[in-house]
Amino acid sequence: MNKIRRSGCFATLLLSCMFGADAFSQGFIVSDATPNGNLNLLRNKTKVSVTNQVAKFDVEQTFFNPAGDSKKASYYFPLSQGEVSGFSVKSGGAVFEGRLLPPDESFQVLQERVRSTGDPSWLALVDKRLFEVKLAPFSSHEKRTLTFMFVEVLERTGSLTSMTFPLPGNHLRHGHDSQITTTAEPPLYAFNKIRDAASYNGRTAPVEVDVALNTDSALINIYSPSHAINVKRKRSNRATISYSGENSFGHDFVLLFGTETGIVSADFVSYPPENGQDGYFMLTLSPTANLPASRIVSKDILFLVDVSGSMKGEKLKQVKSALKYAIGSLNDEDCFNIITFNTQLRLFGKDLVRAVDHGDEALDFINGIEARGGANLNEALLTALNVKGGHAKASTIFLITDGLPTVGVTDIAEIRTNAHRLNTRGYKIFNFGLGQDVHVDLLDGIAYDSKGLSIYVERASDISAAITEMFDRIKDPVLMDPKVDFGDMAVYDIYPETIPDLHKGEQVRIVGRYRNRGTARVRVSGELSTGKTEFAFPVSTEDRVLHHAFVSRVWGVRKYGFLLEQERFESPTDDLDAEISQLAGQYGMPPRKLPTAQIGKEAVMTSVFRSHFRLSDTPDLWVIGGGSAMRLEKHLYAMIQGFGWTQHRTLLKERSNSCSAVRRTSTLLRTLTALLAIWQSGRK
Repeated sequence: MNKIRRSGCFATLLLSCMFGADAFSQGFIVSDATPNGNLNLLRNKTKVSVTNQVAKFDVEQTFFNPAGDSKKASYYFPLSQGEVSGFSVKSGGAVFEGRLLPPDESFQVLQERVRSTGDPSWLALVDKRLFEVKLAPFSSHEKRTLTFMFVEVLERTGSLTSMTFPLPGNHLRHGHDSQITTTAEPPLYAFNKIRDAASYNGRTAPVEVDVALNTDSALINIYSPSHAINVKRKRSNRATISYSGENSFGHDFVLLFGTETGIVSADFVSYPPENGQDGYFMLTLSPTANLPASRIVSKDILFLVDVSGSMKGEKLKQVKSALKYAIGSLNDEDCFNIITFNTQLRLFGKDLVRAVDHGDEALDFINGIEARGGANLNEALLTALNVKGGHAKASTIFLITDGLPTVGVTDIAEIRTNAHRLNTRGYKIFNFGLGQDVHVDLLDGIAYDSKGLSIYVERASDISAAITEMFDRIKDPVLMDPKVDFGDMAVYDIYPETIPDLHKGEQVRIVGRYRNRGTARVRVSGELSTGKTEFAFPVSTEDRVLHHAFVSRVWGVRKYGFLLEQERFESPTDDLDAEISQLAGQYGMPPRKLPTAQIGKEAVMTSVFRSHFRLSDTPDLWVIGGGSAMRLEKHLYAMIQGFGWTQHRTLLKERSNSCSAVRRTSTLLRTLTALLAIWQSGRK
């Protein structure tokens, strides 16, 4: 839900693209039709049918010859080193013969691309095998659609199968070379850099990827580390996966899927670097898709609701709707309580009560809630943490508030300390900050201390959806207090440091480093509804699979986010700052400290909550963190006026009025990027 902003584990709001070279092309045509030797790629559509480990690819691409005369052309498609067969290329009903080039000829083709384009990044395809087809000449201004079909046996490691597929790189972008870098873990961890915006005056060919997935066993882990995919499950063993848009990543399309092996399945991927350094791993824990009610762990949940005067109207209406949904969705063995707070506190029950016995009474209590007075948040937290009863294995508090503490203890540091000190039962606190007047640092600090999460919702109409979405995520606990023993791998730098509980429909991904290559036995333990459990499985960390390189970047982003949170909520040190800067440089992420930048003679640096902007002569634009879209808007206006761009304020406002909060932020920043391009071109 794009309207909702999350915080607590590190999250970033991002914006746009990086302009440079890219060689991760899908099918490409070599001719003398354009100065750089390429015909323009207008459209790219790929359909993949996967049955267990066998994938059938149908790649449809439309090319255009912009030249004034006909040109000879050869079509090349980069293929993986895996087991690939069944090639055919069709165009206009005709079938063209082709051949798989031996390594030396493939290398010669790539060398020629480097010479003709001046772009050495074509050599990034040296690990691929090129399939070549000699085509009939392209007439002047001819548009032609080619369909390339092939079959590949996908690689499988344990219960995890991986599919890697080259998407068209931006060499084919209307004569412009272009690339976008990504963290390989969209959408929560995205850092993109806008550089030399004025040089861009074309559009990327649209990309469509549709995958039909069919396996014998139930699917439990469908994940793309390269692109933000849309997954629709047909049955337990069938799903469709789609990606659509401009090719804004410039990476191979990577899809991983796992199949069910028990109540909890584990998928392991490792990547040992070529330089002999310590390796990287990613472990994904997934519960079975068809989990019976008897396997759901009972939970205790407290709803702590701000009913001060500012909650009147639509806010309170939305909160009541969400509370009714949550109470009605509790499992029979769950225990709950509702505490409302303003100047005073009101409890539904003295202790936690069983949902099966008190559901109707709770609905009457919710209907009677009214908003008035101030907000005694400290007393509300202390009361909630001292409520007795329940004692389930999973304990959660939903704190819902729209403002600052105004009654009783109002010191932010003291409130956070009190909440942390009295949380002896280990409640995970999920905070819902409504509107723009909440104290972000307080809510984020409480979430950080309790291993919870903060969610911020600006529009009142989105409140119920935000609360119910999070409730659905945590309503069915499966494995509590999970622990992982990695045996002889000698692991370190594991994130998250504390593995969260596993819930039905959710997955937990654990990343880290390891020193010892070879084989090992990994053990996962925890507590199910039936008691303690443990299972083990063998892993190998010796094989170096190129398309598993994304694991190192996922680890880098996770560690970077963890260190930023640590610096924010704990004591910063020079060593910590140096490590953050080193990770930023290594993985191409925003630096910890952004230098004051120059726009002509104007020096600009602005901060909105945890959002930072940097503008420079390049120009460059960094955006980090969350913050209020409306506050963001005000600062953007101030920045634009500071640059002498007052004539563009109307344009900016028109583009923002019809957008929701976070969409408006993104729109504003895209507009600012366009203005940067205008400014840059005006300097030349």
